[in-house]
Amino acid sequence: MSNATKTYGFVPYGSMDSKGYGGIRAYYIPATDSHAVGIGDVVTRTLGMNASAINGHPAGTLPNAAVNYADVTTATAITGVVVGLEPINPFDSMAAQGAASTARVAYVMIDTDAVFKVCAESGQTVNVGGNAGFDYIAPTNGRSNVTLKATATTQGLPFKVVGVVTDPYASDATEYLVKINNSTEMDYSTAINS
Repeated sequence: MSNATKTYGFVPYGSMDSKGYGGIRAYYIPATDSHAVGIGDVVTRTLGMNASAINGHPAGTLPNAAVNYADVTTATAITGVVVGLEPINPFDSMAAQGAASTARVAYVMIDTDAVFKVCAESGQTVNVGGNAGFDYIAPTNGRSNVTLKATATTQGLPFKVVGVVTDPYASDATEYLVKINNSTEMDYSTAINS
């Protein structure tokens, strides 16, 4: 089915099992990353740790991560979805907390059983059981604008579509339920029903 676009990135919605949400970890996004990050954006773990202390986190205690800013249509391992940003200055706006080219601490849901709600990019065909990539659009006021891409059977795409949801607050858009399919922490699975 095709749909209009409503952008808010990936929003935690539930779990594939009954244990609820889990697997949230703090990551360091260094100032060398020139892309803004918002709640609902996707990040991938990179080499290294925070070289100096940040917000009370001692040096060497936070793994590095980078914002996924590409239009992802091929096999790509991701670490997870940003569910929170730790303010360097508590008076900063959400946009300032995730601003590009600044050192940031992001809380990332890495649970591969977590289910996220997301809208697809306008005109994309999305099938339950298919694998999908995503399209990064810079966040607005600290909120993600990432959208889902069309589904395919391609192994290694970062997300698997597991359902469709009707939301009265998004009457102009079809929303999909997805889980992480290709994680830096696990192996990917093959798509069905695409």
